[in-house]
Amino acid sequence: MSYRVEIQERAGGPWVPNGIRFETEAEAEYAKVDLGGRWFAPHAFRTAECDLPANYRWADGKGERLEVLS
Repeated sequence: MSYRVEIQERAGGPWVPNGIRFETEAEAEYAKVDLGGRWFAPHAFRTAECDLPANYRWADGKGERLEVLS
């Protein structure tokens, strides 16, 4: 299990993940705030659980890609 940020571009629209997943909900929350500051006018952001493995970690104020073994 992992956590990811999902974006809703307009009210009632679909929630869309961006493909970056974190091991903890706290890391995903940091990423959500960071991502929110870079989008022009999204309707909403949220963090959500995901069944896929984490592929990023939050370190030194930014997302850092993890090496994912296949």
